[in-house]
Amino acid sequence: MDYTEFYKHVKNELKVTGTDNQFHLYYDETNNFRSFKVDDKGFNADEHAYFILGGIGIKTDSHDIVEGVDSLFSKFGMQANAQEIKFKHIKNGANNFIELMDKKRVKVFLNWLYENDNVFIHYNYVDNFYFSICS
Repeated sequence: MDYTEFYKHVKNELKVTGTDNQFHLYYDETNNFRSFKVDDKGFNADEHAYFILGGIGIKTDSHDIVEGVDSLFSKFGMQANAQEIKFKHIKNGANNFIELMDKKRVKVFLNWLYENDNVFIHYNYVDNFYFSICS
């Protein structure tokens, strides 16, 4: 599918800036049921759960991306052979937002984001039930 005209509209007519930036994306997803169905027993998944895709984007023209991510791994105290950081590694048992904000790794992550002006958060969620009945 060619998105050229849509891209031009967003950039020129809606005056969205930064559309030429390129990013290396790191992401995690949750509640991706891939196929949301209903049968005689009900839904195949929790209809109240949202599909969430989120993570960070690092500008590809910025300083060494690997070095920046390695520094975050180091600050988290992750094992040298760790390949990724999942939200469960950060939340460390927190059950709500207030508890989450008190976790050491969340504070480390937020400080790391603040110190790196080339790193951005990306986040998207979809209501699986609404999407399945309205699409």
